[in-house]
Amino acid sequence: MKISKLSLTIYCILISFIVLSSSYLIISADKKSPVEIAAEQAVSAQEGWTDENGKLIENLTKLNLLENSSSEKFSSIYYKLPNNIGSGQSFCLRAKHIYLEVYIDGKCLYFQDLPENRLYTNSIGANWLQIPLEPEDSGKKLELRYKMCYKNSSCGIDNISINTAKNNVITIISKKISGFVISIIFTVIGVLFMFFDIPLNRGTEKRHELLYLGLFSMGIAGYCLVETQLFQLFIGNERIMHILSCYSLMMIPIPVIFYISEFFGFKYKYTCSIYTYTIGLLDLALIIMNYADIADYHDTLTIINLSAVSAAVMLIYSMLRYTRENLRDKDRNIIYPIIRIIGLAALAVTGVIDIIRFYFLNAQDPAAFLRVGVLIFVICFGLSTMERALNMISALAKAEMITKLAYTDVLTDSGNRTAYTERLDDIIRSGFDVGIVALDINNLKKVNDTLGHSCGDKLIADSADIIRKAFKGECYRIGGDEFMVIVLEGDLEKNCCEGKAKLVELCKEYNEVKDRKFDIYIACGYALFNKETPMHIACSLADQRMYENKKAMKAALKQPDWRALTENK
Repeated sequence: MKISKLSLTIYCILISFIVLSSSYLIISADKKSPVEIAAEQAVSAQEGWTDENGKLIENLTKLNLLENSSSEKFSSIYYKLPNNIGSGQSFCLRAKHIYLEVYIDGKCLYFQDLPENRLYTNSIGANWLQIPLEPEDSGKKLELRYKMCYKNSSCGIDNISINTAKNNVITIISKKISGFVISIIFTVIGVLFMFFDIPLNRGTEKRHELLYLGLFSMGIAGYCLVETQLFQLFIGNERIMHILSCYSLMMIPIPVIFYISEFFGFKYKYTCSIYTYTIGLLDLALIIMNYADIADYHDTLTIINLSAVSAAVMLIYSMLRYTRENLRDKDRNIIYPIIRIIGLAALAVTGVIDIIRFYFLNAQDPAAFLRVGVLIFVICFGLSTMERALNMISALAKAEMITKLAYTDVLTDSGNRTAYTERLDDIIRSGFDVGIVALDINNLKKVNDTLGHSCGDKLIADSADIIRKAFKGECYRIGGDEFMVIVLEGDLEKNCCEGKAKLVELCKEYNEVKDRKFDIYIACGYALFNKETPMHIACSLADQRMYENKKAMKAALKQPDWRALTENK
């Protein structure tokens, strides 16, 4: 039905009104969002801290710079609580790589009951604390005792406020939700890449580019999800999240190298294999060192980062060389090489930014920029890999079509003589019993001569349909009017006999329909292939019985005048 211009205009006006009115209502809304309310109710406690000597502390994010800070013993810092602490408020903060105890007037409000395991690192990672306060705590001095896990700038405290636990969680989630969503996108993309890798490798040539790209995306997703630090709000054991972050970072380089090896062919496979073994042994050594308490993953973080950087360098070098070769070939499409360069540039730039932020700026979220860069990288390389994937699908479809044509009779959609011969060879090798049915269409030449070859083709096609309906087996057209059926299941003798009877019945039903230009008569004979009867004997016996049936059918028809018969119908 054709849509009128008036109807389309009315619909567009309606949509425009809905969009404009909704926008106006959102902009003019007086009610504040839960995030705005949570932010307003929070009282910042980031400043005003003093050390044991009463000296004002300027930066709590780098505790290693404080004079009394140590990784061997607890040190104390102090903060005077506001005079108006209400019911249900909490002392909230994020602690990063430090052990904490919180006191008010010598009363312990919080201490860390840490689970121990040889697989854990020395650090407890980053964790959010929400320590309940009472109204009578107003104006009192809060003491925070801490001990650094490491002697570097990664140990610190931030996001300090006095707020309700609910509002604090809302504030944290609002800050971290974008990174969490991007990480979920990585996960979905990784799963889709690995899923699409399955149909692409059905052919003889196995190329798992999408699988390795999916694994890389999943590794990045794991690292970035942990670094959003949202899970730490709901999981009591923060050490688990820290160890997962280390494991994810360790495993990222390997699928990158696999991808290089697969995408760029055999040219780089030797180098990639050496690199993979090296990274695998290095990761194993780091695990052993952490387990033996020689050096935990945080102490060897520079080595882990260097392995990831080296994988990125190999990828960039391989990609630039591959792109240069493509640009020299004027017949090749340069769009996809350019897309890959964009992805590499995004990965390199954002990676460098986050490394600088981690080592020099003590960033709260060390993967903030990397998430965006990797998202762009995975999308760009996924698109470029899909180019090859689509080409492979097209080639596979053509190969399947060629294979089908090689083994299928186009007119009847049955197997052809080649398929029949190979099937017999398989049956002979396997040795299981089958029924061999030989069939021949009567009067095909007369139909061709009197009614034309189009009617002759229809006679063959309709006869093939009848044969397939009559017999429970595999149907093959081995000549112009000759068919063979291989019966595989059940009582072979019974199935062949019932099939022959049903064949006669279906031909009779076909011939009783008025206004048909021709009748169908199909001669049939069968024999069984088993241990007592070799295949060539069974086929010969089936042919002999079919010809006997053919003679009997002609005698029963008493040689009618075919032209007169067709004219009367």
